[in-house]
Amino acid sequence: MITEKTEFILKEGYGSKYLHLGMGVHRLMKEFNPPQEKRRASLRRVYWLFHSRGFDCIISAHTKRLLSIFFYARGCDGHSGAKARTLSGVTFGDAASKVRRIYGHPSKSAGGFTTQTGDYVRAWYSYRTGIGFHFGRHDNVEIISIFRPSNVAARRRDRPTLGRVSNRR
Repeated sequence: MITEKTEFILKEGYGSKYLHLGMGVHRLMKEFNPPQEKRRASLRRVYWLFHSRGFDCIISAHTKRLLSIFFYARGCDGHSGAKARTLSGVTFGDAASKVRRIYGHPSKSAGGFTTQTGDYVRAWYSYRTGIGFHFGRHDNVEIISIFRPSNVAARRRDRPTLGRVSNRR
């Protein structure tokens, strides 16, 4: 049974064995109960918010399948916090420098900033392999996102080499 104490081990471009891309809404509701809130993002997408479980999902309005997952640290955007870490060992509170050391230079990124009203907009890194990280004011991971990888070639390019040396020239 999946409880609030269940740890999500996150694989890039997939999710976890308990919550993953492509999962249908019926199974999602069976495993986690209905979301606390639903918000229409567009004609094609709906946000399902599971504040008490520490994650949110983007669902296809057409296929009723999970398109993206966002795992939150405790207290982040009103979430109770998910117990989650990546296969490479990145978890909430880790420094942006650790993320870069493990995953390399991001495919896309933006720096954080404070608006005129004092609201903080998080810095973020996104990788073609289907994983992203959002950082708080002190450059620590607050949100881990899982989404569909860009393409197969990109998956190979962004994957950490783990010390392998190529003899190709």
